[in-house]
Amino acid sequence: MKNLKLSYKLLLSFLAVGIVPMLVVAVLSLNRSADALEEAASNQLESVQAIKRGQIEAFFEEREGDLAVLTETVAALRNSVGDGTEGPEAIRQALAGRYDDFFKDYQQAYGYYDLFLISPEGEAFYTVEREADYQSNLLTGQFRSSGLGQLVRRVLEERRFGLADFAPYAPSN
Repeated sequence: MKNLKLSYKLLLSFLAVGIVPMLVVAVLSLNRSADALEEAASNQLESVQAIKRGQIEAFFEEREGDLAVLTETVAALRNSVGDGTEGPEAIRQALAGRYDDFFKDYQQAYGYYDLFLISPEGEAFYTVEREADYQSNLLTGQFRSSGLGQLVRRVLEERRFGLADFAPYAPSN
């Protein structure tokens, strides 16, 4: 710097005085921009989460409504049998091929693998697919420790709608 002319020294000094504040402002702006982008992304993810939560809750409310309709249908079937037969046998007789199409269509329309009618005693007295669990007792039989058996037990104890996670189920391979 000693060999430079005064005009160059002044020019470099003015450039340094101008560039340093500009660099400070650029770094601060970059940090604020990064924070703003991060907050915007976080807000967007929270919005998506709220939408997905609503969709999942609506799905399960619809399934609960589906079950309410089926429960009313089965109650109507039970009441339609006027021969004094009670319980699952009365419903089994009422079904006797007349309502198989209804339950099969219902199963297919909602994309269920199978549809069960289970008595309060745990007997799976009707299934669309009629696999190994058909006419078995899900509370005391060989499938009592399955996810379905545990769900039936919990629903009967709590007396309300219940769900279980997907898990291997032997009768359905």
